[in-house]
Amino acid sequence: MKTLYRPIGEKQLILIAESGFKKFPQRLEWQPIFYPVLNEHYAVEIASRWNTKDEFGNYLGFVTEFDITDEEFNKYKIQNVGASHHNELWVPAEKLTEFNDAIAGKIKIIKVFIGEKFTQLTNKNILGLLDDEVSIHKSRLYHFLETKSRKILPYSYFNQNSDEEDRSESIVKGDFELLRDKASKINSVDEAVDFLIKECLTEKYIQKIQDETPLKPIKRSINNHFGINMFLRNLFFYPKNETLQQSTREYTYADAHRGEHGEGIIGNVLWRRLNNCEVSNSPNKSTIEALSKKVNDFHKHFFADRGLIVGKMTFDELEPILEELREARKNNKIEETEKRIELLSYNFTEKQIDRYIAISKIEEKSLEDYFEEELVLSNITDKEMPITLKLKSAYFNTSEVVEKLQLHEQKD
Repeated sequence: MKTLYRPIGEKQLILIAESGFKKFPQRLEWQPIFYPVLNEHYAVEIASRWNTKDEFGNYLGFVTEFDITDEEFNKYKIQNVGASHHNELWVPAEKLTEFNDAIAGKIKIIKVFIGEKFTQLTNKNILGLLDDEVSIHKSRLYHFLETKSRKILPYSYFNQNSDEEDRSESIVKGDFELLRDKASKINSVDEAVDFLIKECLTEKYIQKIQDETPLKPIKRSINNHFGINMFLRNLFFYPKNETLQQSTREYTYADAHRGEHGEGIIGNVLWRRLNNCEVSNSPNKSTIEALSKKVNDFHKHFFADRGLIVGKMTFDELEPILEELREARKNNKIEETEKRIELLSYNFTEKQIDRYIAISKIEEKSLEDYFEEELVLSNITDKEMPITLKLKSAYFNTSEVVEKLQLHEQKD
């Protein structure tokens, strides 16, 4: 597979978008050659210096990136038209349909340059279409990061409007009402998880959870609100089950978003059990317990020194000392210790944890910093980095194009 680039103006972008970002528009009668270029540097030069001065392209220069099969690439000659990096692939206009058919995946919009004479987009739908591409590239990236099998969603997935894996009927086996009747008699988190695994969840859904990396429960579990968590709410807490709710409040070994009724705790314990990350069986158990004792002792002594008891104070008693508590936690590195406990409970190595904590200490984190955190939580290997960076580039670059255009539209 070869990666090529093509500088374009707004009119060409509209036509590419109308094709679903899959095809370049046919050449005009007086254009015998279609010439994508072989490097981004050259494409940037043309887009920024020539397209931004072209009225026909609305004074906008975009850089596109796309992959073509080796077989198709090798059919055409490379021509150097100037400096050493001014290399183009010359495709006869009559061969463009065949060339388009050999494009793998989508044509990505990776950069935009705005000319001095540009005022506004001639087609306002462009922003929406580009924003849709951002969502697609983001989904592909995070699905890759969140799955141990490193599955890459095909672009065809997004044409099917399919969310079947998150619907309750694909999660549950058996009659839901009968299962809910049984669930109403469950009194503890551990009982709930046993019930889910043994009687409730389909084998396919269990395998889906087992394929998830720790990134999902640690950073992206909020996305479960309308997925597995909705299913758990309907199964265990409608009608209300106060005994089970109390069990979720008291559950020791789960660091997760609680959700509305405690379903987040059940979901987290389910994930841990299916992925061998239960603290009670962890190889890091003794370290976790020692660090947890350190955190608990800190809070116990902090409040005792002020005549208060952990778990028995009112908000009115707590509020006046909140700022003091924050400062004391910071000075004693309690938040860092809590994060170390959490990551140890997911069986991360000390090296991974140190890297994650170092990034988390950055006061004004960039998108790159947040992404570095997510790489740690995804357990990405060196071998997997090239495809990871390619997926990331598609998402980050298209996002930047949209943000740049939106910013200019807002100014106007």
